[in-house]
Amino acid sequence: MAQRPISSDPDPNRPQEDLEQVRDILFGQQMRALTSQLHELSQELARTKSDLQKQILDAQAHLTDEIQALGNTASEANTSLQQQVDELRRALADHH
Repeated sequence: MAQRPISSDPDPNRPQEDLEQVRDILFGQQMRALTSQLHELSQELARTKSDLQKQILDAQAHLTDEIQALGNTASEANTSLQQQVDELRRALADHH
């Protein structure tokens, strides 16, 4: 016949609850402070990420505008040079 262990505590979860209470007494304030700091850091990280994303989008828009302006300038310069080449060809053809 197997014997059942004799328990002086009717609730087997009681030691775990007691341990949790001791942990809360010893470390509760520190844990709450750390949790608060982690939450603040998380919020700061989210703000920083949002700011960086906005700065990247602004930089992309600015670069797109600059590239377009440079493209327009290059196109105008090409047109002007082509006109000058055509004028020189006509001038050379008239002299011959």
